[in-house]
Parts: sequence; structure tokens; C-alpha cells
Amino acid sequence: MKKSIEDYRVAVKKLAELQDGLLFENDGIYHAAIVNSSIFDTAEEIVRIYSNGMRGSFSTLDEYFNSITKFLSNDRIVKVIIDSAITQENKFLQKLTSKYESIPENIVIKIASKDFVDDIKSISSNNNYVHHFTTGDNRMFRLETNNEKHTAFVSFNKPEVAELLNTIFDKHFDKLKKVDLACSK
Repeated sequence: MKKSIEDYRVAVKKLAELQDGLLFENDGIYHAAIVNSSIFDTAEEIVRIYSNGMRGSFSTLDEYFNSITKFLSNDRIVKVIIDSAITQENKFLQKLTSKYESIPENIVIKIASKDFVDDIKSISSNNNYVHHFTTGDNRMFRLETNNEKHTAFVSFNKPEVAELLNTIFDKHFDKLKKVDLACSK
């Protein structure tokens, strides 16, 4: 019998609060939103995101969006690397700018380079190509293996994986082209 979304939400929130190291899978946009919301809800300093462009799907669901805005309002940092430039039709940015009237300074979005993508691909194994990921601090991660189905591996306390992803992310981040968010409005 499939568990309800609410049962899933309660279980994931509990794992996040306990900083449980259990490695589990998730699938679908609602599971993705719940997991990523839990990362934002329990991270203390920084969340790093590698995304196709935060163009929709779960990035504009209320639960996920509310977790991001709460995280940002506590002067925490969000760094994002996206695959392609942001367009004016980006629903996530439209929602963010309508809430804040401008993009908060503590969110920085940059465009992925080929070198970054190649480094991410280099950690993939057994046809589980890493499509996108989110990390919270140096211990939590959601590692997407299929961006159409939103399937991913998740843990709220596997520092060795989170640190590997963060090392690759940080190695490239400062060198990448920053997205001019003022032009994206």
C-alpha cells in the first residue's frame, strides 16, 4: 500500500530533524519538494543547488518556496548553479521577486560551465548519472538521478557525500558567470 504524501512528509521531516544518516530514494515532484524543503528547514548556514534553471515543477510549490524564503529571511546563504540562462518567464524568480520586490542579496545564481558539468558527471556510476542536486551545509543532500521523474537518493547525514558535492560546487562557483537577476525580472 502506498503511503500518503502526508505520511511521507512526516517521515522525511523526522529524518531531517534527527539528522538521520539513512540513505533513501524519492520520486516525483511532491517528494522532491518535501525533501528539499526539509533541507532548507534544517540547514543552518548554506544551501547549494545545482538545477536545470529552477523553472518550475517543484521549485514553485508553496511548501518548497516557503522553506526557501524562511531560510533567506534568516540571513542564510543560497548558492545556485543552473544549466542555462534564466528567462523572464521563470516562475520561481517571479514568485521570489513578488515576495521581496527584489532578489535578496544572500541568493547568488550562476550558469554552469562545461568543466563543472564534466566534474559532476565524473562522480556518477552505474548509469546513475547525477542530473542535479541540493546540499544543506556539509551533511545533507538530495542527488537527482532522473530529472524527468525527479528520482533521487537522499540523506540528512552523510557528510562524505555532501562534502564531495560541495567541493566540486565550490571549486567552480567563483569562476562561473553570475546571472544578472535585475535583467531577469
